[in-house]
Amino acid sequence: MILSFLNKYREGGILLLRVAVGLMLVCAGFPVVAEGAGRWHTAAPVVTQLFHVTSHLTFWGAVVAFSELIGGVLLIIGLLSRLACLVVAVGITCESIAHLRHHPTFNTTTMAVAQALLIYALLLIGPGKYSIDKD
Repeated sequence: MILSFLNKYREGGILLLRVAVGLMLVCAGFPVVAEGAGRWHTAAPVVTQLFHVTSHLTFWGAVVAFSELIGGVLLIIGLLSRLACLVVAVGITCESIAHLRHHPTFNTTTMAVAQALLIYALLLIGPGKYSIDKD
């Protein structure tokens, strides 16, 4: 098999993927968390419009922001990786759907859809050998 010698780096590849996706999530979630309740309120429509929720927008925005931040940190260290992926997947999927509905151009939806696909892939793959989780 061509390039089969790379099989010995499989676990390192999973670690690299987990850390890269975790860093993307932390970089997306931290500014929203740091800016406080005003920013949480503006982040809420990602989830609330999809589920037709009209109250407690600040709370729902905080849920989305903190799930990205905490989920990203958990992915990086490899703790509760699949649970973190599952929680983050809900928010990222809602964000992808919102982008597809309101900005149906390729450039604006690509990042959200790519993040969703990466999160689902990590959910299926699991944390790998180099994590705190043990399968």
